[in-house]
Amino acid sequence: MTNSISEGERLIHVLTGIYAMLLGFLFIQGLVGGILGVAGLAALGGGVSGKYGLSMVAPGLVAPGAKSAGDRDKGHTN
Repeated sequence: MTNSISEGERLIHVLTGIYAMLLGFLFIQGLVGGILGVAGLAALGGGVSGKYGLSMVAPGLVAPGAKSAGDRDKGHTN
């Protein structure tokens, strides 16, 4: 199975996830901090796994003929 996001997007998601978790859990705290921390955890998880959005939550909802970012980057065709 191919990644649904490119390498650059993976790096952005990982860095953004780490930053949001630190900001939410350590500095803001409370309800808003918890929400921000969980969102950061989701971004980090998506960046590490290479899956993000609908392809990660509900793979059946992604159109069967849709190209993933990984396929576009490598020049593959469906």
